[in-house]
Amino acid sequence: MSKYLDYHIWHELSRRAIELAIKTDVKNFVVNYENRIISYDRDFDGYVISGMGGSGIVGDIIRDLAYDRIDKNIIVIKDFTLPRHITKGNYLIFSISYSGNTRETIDFTLKALKHGLPIIAITTDGVLEKLCRKYNIPLINVPKATAPRYGLPSLLYSTLTIISSYEKEIISNEEINESIEVQKQVINEVELVRSAAHSINGKIPLIYVPSPIASVGLRFKNDLNENAKVAAIVAVFPESEHNDITIHMLKHDNVIPIVVTSSILNTEYQIHTECIINVIRSYNYDPLVVELKGKYKLSVIMYGITLLGLISLELAYIRGINPIVIEPIDRIKNELSKKLEQFHIC
Repeated sequence: MSKYLDYHIWHELSRRAIELAIKTDVKNFVVNYENRIISYDRDFDGYVISGMGGSGIVGDIIRDLAYDRIDKNIIVIKDFTLPRHITKGNYLIFSISYSGNTRETIDFTLKALKHGLPIIAITTDGVLEKLCRKYNIPLINVPKATAPRYGLPSLLYSTLTIISSYEKEIISNEEINESIEVQKQVINEVELVRSAAHSINGKIPLIYVPSPIASVGLRFKNDLNENAKVAAIVAVFPESEHNDITIHMLKHDNVIPIVVTSSILNTEYQIHTECIINVIRSYNYDPLVVELKGKYKLSVIMYGITLLGLISLELAYIRGINPIVIEPIDRIKNELSKKLEQFHIC
């Protein structure tokens, strides 16, 4: 098995996900739940994307993408609660759980169903799939990967394809195609990946990332946690210019600032990036600057997530860490399951 795991087939997973989403033909679904008819062929006020961990990052990416493109809310839920304003609104719900057994996502889905909200599920298997088949809820069965976080393209491009069928302006075919092509290109950035991983090794990454592509920094933090088992901090700017940056007043030898940037960002963000780098250097830190390639925002996001994910795997390799094993996550799931059952909480 390659130390870079499924990344070499990400472009294939992306294409397959688009095909599966188109084939599902969501708009023709009508769900009858407790004599309440739920139609999907209508104009929605917004979209709710529910998921945890490697599934939950999908919502962050699409929210970044949609921010200045559509006049609809993209609401990201990483919880088991259903906000009251969603129950009263006209929203399309995406329930994303790679395993299909994520307790928070299943709880959220059941609550949304009871309120008569239209739901689309994206999963490989599990309880979520059974729930969909029971109530004829639209379901996209994506192929399995080595671990949930490595199946990101399947989850992302399925969701994005469905939303774009309602909101044409959110994405173009050209942007989709380029975002898939850059995933193939990043695999060849071997020297950059190795160099960056060695720079990070033994240090705590403080990831400065501009708000329009905040999902890249969040995903990198998650990949560092899960793959390399290291602590990491995400500092989204401009907000981080009012708090995180003050830590550089003291010399923290175990901290490495990483500044994520891209030429597609507008002039104001470019100026902020330059100032952050200059100030960090003025305190005798040597930041690792990562320039993300791509002509379009989705391309830049997928280039960044792919590149930084590979760096986290390379770091795991350097440290002699198995990137797939996530024992504390499994333990806390088991512990929660016992506690929740004990108190009859579902």
